[in-house]
Amino acid sequence: MIRVLFIESNQEIFEVDRTFFNNLPGYEPEFETDGIKAIERIIDESFDAIITDCEISGIDIITLITKIRQRDPDIPIGIFSGTNQKDLIIQAINEGADFFVWKESKEKNGLEELFFRIRHATEKYQKLKTERQDLERYRELTDESPDMILQLDVNQCIHYANKTFAKNTGNEPISIIGKNFRELQDSPVNTRIWEKQVGKVLKTGKPSRLEYQRADGKWYDRILVPGFDKDNNIQVLTIASREITEKKKIEKDKENFLQELVRQKRFTDALLDAIPIPVHWKNNVKQYAGCNKAFVDLTGIPSKKLIGRTYFEIWSDKEAEICHYYDQKLINDGYLSPYQSVLIDTAGKAHEIIHSKNLFYDHQGEIAGIVGSFQDMTEQNQLLHDLKNNEELFRMIITQSSDIFIIITKSLEISYISPRIEPTSGFLCEEILGPVKRFLHPEDYDPVLTKIIRLIENPSFIEEAEFRTRKRDGTFMNLEATAINCLENPAIQGILVTARDITSHKKIEKQLTRINTLFQSILDYSPVIFALLNDNGTVLLTNETFVENNIIFGSDSVGKPIWNFLPPQLRAECEKILDNIRILKKSIFREFTFQLEDKEVSLSTIFYPVQDEEEELIGFLGIDITEKRELVTRLDKSLFQQELLDHIVKERTEEITFLLELKNNLITGIAHELRTPLTPIIALIPVLINDEEDEKNKRLLEIVRDNAMQITSIVDKILQLARSGSMYEIVDTSPINVNVFISRILDIYELAAARKNITITKKIPPSLTFITSPPHIESVMDNIISNAIKYSNPFGNIRITAVENDDSIEISVCDDGIGIKEENLIRIFEPFYKADTSRHDRSSPGLGLSVTRRLVQALGGNITISSKGLGMGTRVNCIFKKRVS
Repeated sequence: MIRVLFIESNQEIFEVDRTFFNNLPGYEPEFETDGIKAIERIIDESFDAIITDCEISGIDIITLITKIRQRDPDIPIGIFSGTNQKDLIIQAINEGADFFVWKESKEKNGLEELFFRIRHATEKYQKLKTERQDLERYRELTDESPDMILQLDVNQCIHYANKTFAKNTGNEPISIIGKNFRELQDSPVNTRIWEKQVGKVLKTGKPSRLEYQRADGKWYDRILVPGFDKDNNIQVLTIASREITEKKKIEKDKENFLQELVRQKRFTDALLDAIPIPVHWKNNVKQYAGCNKAFVDLTGIPSKKLIGRTYFEIWSDKEAEICHYYDQKLINDGYLSPYQSVLIDTAGKAHEIIHSKNLFYDHQGEIAGIVGSFQDMTEQNQLLHDLKNNEELFRMIITQSSDIFIIITKSLEISYISPRIEPTSGFLCEEILGPVKRFLHPEDYDPVLTKIIRLIENPSFIEEAEFRTRKRDGTFMNLEATAINCLENPAIQGILVTARDITSHKKIEKQLTRINTLFQSILDYSPVIFALLNDNGTVLLTNETFVENNIIFGSDSVGKPIWNFLPPQLRAECEKILDNIRILKKSIFREFTFQLEDKEVSLSTIFYPVQDEEEELIGFLGIDITEKRELVTRLDKSLFQQELLDHIVKERTEEITFLLELKNNLITGIAHELRTPLTPIIALIPVLINDEEDEKNKRLLEIVRDNAMQITSIVDKILQLARSGSMYEIVDTSPINVNVFISRILDIYELAAARKNITITKKIPPSLTFITSPPHIESVMDNIISNAIKYSNPFGNIRITAVENDDSIEISVCDDGIGIKEENLIRIFEPFYKADTSRHDRSSPGLGLSVTRRLVQALGGNITISSKGLGMGTRVNCIFKKRVS
């Protein structure tokens, strides 16, 4: 936007100007009616043009123009006035106004001309302002430049010098302005050099650059550039020079460096060839630029055939694609992790290669190429494969071995323990890790610590120890261990202990010691004579009996042949026995009878081979059977008497058996005879009771009925007891529903329970069924339930429950009746035993529970009775097999 300030005191014209210029695009008009305020705004604000009337309030036009020019000598100033102000306009033009426009009768025409003049003036002003800014910026830049910059006219006179020139030469710019540059040369040679350079530029119109050396020995690089006017004539010469003494020195050093670099390259080539790792490098277009000897040896490709060719020309398509992919990835990412591939050499051998690659750059930081190395992993991978297999084998050995592997650090802490410890100790491996002291028996810690310290101080030692370790259950187990120093082994870094659980061995050892002691005691206190012989028959070891029996053998026997202790006539036979044992490896029995002093001695002996890894041994056992022979004679007499006694016993046994059978037949006959008259009595009494109206007579009839039933029960039990003498035979079995047959029994005793106001409850699963003998099981439960009713107090409670187990049925009958003393419980199943005659029914003979137990046992079950005491009730518990065969 172009910002224009209009100064107009005439209000009417002011409004016309405002209306006109506000509608012009690209202009930002500002208006002021007072000259003093206009001056203040010009000082404080920035405008692109000032338009003023000749007649303004507060200040005259000449003073206004003067103040504006003091503020900005180049800003366009236009006068818009009538024709009657010509002299004033001329004076204003002389003072610095740029143009004027006459106010015509039609204001719009005058304003359009004014607009044209303003636009032309502001464009010129903007261009001039830009050129001034460019010049100021140019001089700022040249002052900041490290080069010395001068500007000359075509006559070589200096009209500008930058601060760098003043700083480097010691001449202030003001002191050399107007001087000829030729006068500043420090030697005739340099004067000629300058004249030649400037002559060339003036002649050709092209820049010139040269290097020269001043008289003080310093080198400079000077550029002379011509500047042209609009007619393409040289108007100005610009000199830019800088000291290059250091550069010259660097170039010299560079030359020396290049020579050194050649030597270094030769050295590097030799060094690369000495490196056993294959190395190659490519240029920035991925052509091979070189390789070392190891590369040639691995691939079989001579360097001459490699250099200048790409990997697509060298390797197989697959390998080339892999190389291309990773090279491109390296270029894109700037780095590359090692990768692996298979390389086929010229002989067709496959190599497992790990590639390592990196970029190298030129002096400008651009990628110059790729350097890479090969690591042939073929043998190493095979070794790793073997190592992995060995590691798996070692791990399997550790996990499957019966030995326990422990690593103890230098700080006496367990850092590893093999899983074998878990089943033996009950602890998890993680629970044992930590201080050794926590792992050992307190009494074994100090001895073990001493051995560990000695092993740490003497790495070549091997220590062995036996110690006890904790188990989870609080007991200890015995370990036998061997330890070696592996502190320098990076995989172990500790004391490696191989331990074996010898707890069972210790127990066996103790048992063997006891057995040995016992055996030795048996040998020493046994009447048997014992000796251990070598294969020549020499006595090596004897027991006390051998020594004590000096009548036969004498007291000093060890180291002498066994036959020395026998009569001379038996020596040959004894030697023959020993020869046969050595050949046949079998035991040989002999009895020797010989005269010793005044009596005949009989000796029973056995010679037998003894298994031994080191030598052949022979065992000798002997016993003096002189007294035994006498006893045998007496025993023969006793045997005759025993046979006679056995015959008598057999006759008595047959007689008793006959009497027992007679007793059983008698009991059975009596029982049947008693049951015959009782059956009609029991059947007719209920009819009489129902017909009898007299309560007293009815009561007497009920007593008769109850006693008749009691007699019937006694008869049944007598018959059962008679049968139980032969352990009942189970004739038939069938499925029985427990709930049904218990209910049937309860129906029988319903009246008896009601008379005593006894409450009977049962908790039996409806479908509970098992296979058994119905007569047996019903007799058992009938007796138990009748006893519960009989011995319950009036208004008592009876609870019957049944549960099913895996292979049995359990039926319980509990009452809160008179109970049983604890001392009577152990005899409760004896025949004819009554626990408490004062409390129990005297009419009972005491056969019920004895018969009941026999029946339960016949069914393969078990019955128990429990009671907390008198008045505390009784519990009868029966367990029956689910299936009785």
